[in-house]
Amino acid sequence: MKATIEYITPEKAQMMLKDNEHNRTLSEAATEKYAQAMIRGRWIENGAPICFSGDTLLDGQHRLSALIKSGISRHFVVVSGLEKSAFTSFDTGKSRSLSDVLSIQKQENEKTLAMTIRQHFTFTATGGFDMSKAQKQFTHAEYLDYNELHPQIKKSVHFVCSFPRRQKALMAPGPTSCLHALFSDRDSLLADEFIRKFHTGENITEEDPVCKLREKLIDAQTCNNAKFRLTPDEKSVSMILAWNATREGVPLNRIVTRARGTKGVRKVSIT
Repeated sequence: MKATIEYITPEKAQMMLKDNEHNRTLSEAATEKYAQAMIRGRWIENGAPICFSGDTLLDGQHRLSALIKSGISRHFVVVSGLEKSAFTSFDTGKSRSLSDVLSIQKQENEKTLAMTIRQHFTFTATGGFDMSKAQKQFTHAEYLDYNELHPQIKKSVHFVCSFPRRQKALMAPGPTSCLHALFSDRDSLLADEFIRKFHTGENITEEDPVCKLREKLIDAQTCNNAKFRLTPDEKSVSMILAWNATREGVPLNRIVTRARGTKGVRKVSIT
């Protein structure tokens, strides 16, 4: 077995991929994600090698394919002289999630924080909550950078997670933290009051939009008919509508979460 550091060009990567019979089916999504990270200068070299048995590539097809797609040359560790049976030991471990990385960094409430970062980025980028439209091309490092650029995210997670678990039953902490952060960008004091009323149900009147929001979510949660239950995105839309009414000082008579004439979730902006 021999390990070297080699400067691999897209042309050389093409040659290395020539004998690629001992690999999984190539994932276009993974290749695109890696290529975009390289193009944006966000690729982090972690020492993982490109592995060969003779001329046969055992591990590294996605990195080499991304190199070709990006058109960028890079240094990689290359290990040669392995037995072909070595490929059975590759990629058998559990991949690190964003919450795993945050845990390693000793961040509190890492699972909620990871979800909040993703949802905050998604809403900022798309105006909606469908993460599949925004997150596929981003690496953990880029999400960590995004978190550093938006310090309110961590503050919101801490605020929401400080409430007792029983008071967070109507809506998951991740989406609530995301919306609290977005609301705080408009009015931080009102955002705190709004979420506090939502969680505790205290100091609200029947005319208060928060009261209508709680009633909507409680009814959906206790309804036996699955048709009338709310998806996580519908809950988020409901909260935005209640927030908008609260901020504008107008009554909220009805909360409509579906786009008219469709089964899709209504898209709303935050005022």
